[in-house]
Amino acid sequence: MHVKPSITFKVSPKVTLITARGFQWHAIAADAIYSQGMALVPGTEGERTRWTGMYGQVRADWLVSSNVAPALEAVRTRT
Repeated sequence: MHVKPSITFKVSPKVTLITARGFQWHAIAADAIYSQGMALVPGTEGERTRWTGMYGQVRADWLVSSNVAPALEAVRTRT
């Protein structure tokens, strides 16, 4: 389960900043944590708690043109 409240700032017509805090739980305590491709993260199965952690996120989006839109994102995870 995942809850991520965020705030978006429109710095200019072409630049947007997003800040967020994410909170994550297992659906059931016996479940594990999975990475991309549903690969099991070793040592995360069968935990006694449903809580898996939280993270902070900052993202900047820049609309250069209708075909170019780079983004820079930083995420810090805490368990």
